Amino acid sequence: MFSGFGFRFFNLDGTSTHHLINEIAYRHALKKTRKNGFPRIISIDLHSGYYGPDGKWSKPISKVSHHMYNPADDTGEALNSAIDSYKLARKHIHKKPRTKLDRKLGQFASARGLHFLVDALTPCHHIGHHLPEEDHKDWHDPHWDHSKGNLHNTLFKPHGRFEHQCARHMFFNTKKITNHYTRLRKHRSLQPYKSAGTLKTFLKEKATEIHGTEIYNRFLEGENIKQEVIEKLMPEIIHAVEIYIRSLYDSPANKKKNA
Repeated sequence: MFSGFGFRFFNLDGTSTHHLINEIAYRHALKKTRKNGFPRIISIDLHSGYYGPDGKWSKPISKVSHHMYNPADDTGEALNSAIDSYKLARKHIHKKPRTKLDRKLGQFASARGLHFLVDALTPCHHIGHHLPEEDHKDWHDPHWDHSKGNLHNTLFKPHGRFEHQCARHMFFNTKKITNHYTRLRKHRSLQPYKSAGTLKTFLKEKATEIHGTEIYNRFLEGENIKQEVIEKLMPEIIHAVEIYIRSLYDSPANKKKNA
């Protein structure tokens, strides 16, 4: 999804799809609970844009495969990256006693995990396969040209245009998407997962479900996907993000404090 990153002293994080998804999910997940040292949304957003995974990818530092997940053959590292970050975040968030460094590492890991999770659930990140290259260009995406710059791909290649279109629909229809999600979550389980393994299974099923809608294929064929993005795709992604946040937050101590 569109990250909103730009330059070091000027970026568009406020228009970031990652940013807006995180805010809606966070608000629903924790609105009636004491935060108890859990990272604030502003801390998560800080590490999601220029200073997050996409900032490293654009330089480039991180590998392309770390942002991709193909549910058809369970390849790509985005989901693994989200779960690895989840484990690290829980380690530091719930550590007793928790130091200032633990708080920083918890914020950083939570933000990274949420970023990679949204990548793993985004339809245009579901296409392609690993390449043997040892540099960062280790994933073949037929709809992204690594010989061209990021701006060219964002404006002219299908992968970038899909993300840009989703970002536009998200930014201008945030209230509608929030309302659709509020209705959807009434019929979904909101229980946190107790282990990284069961959480990963849930997220894999969610990615497979989103991939199965074939919304990206229909976009490639020129179909208007606006209503589906607003009414179905974004609410489903937000649901997965809320469960991820709830699972990060969940602990016997927090349950006792919020009883």
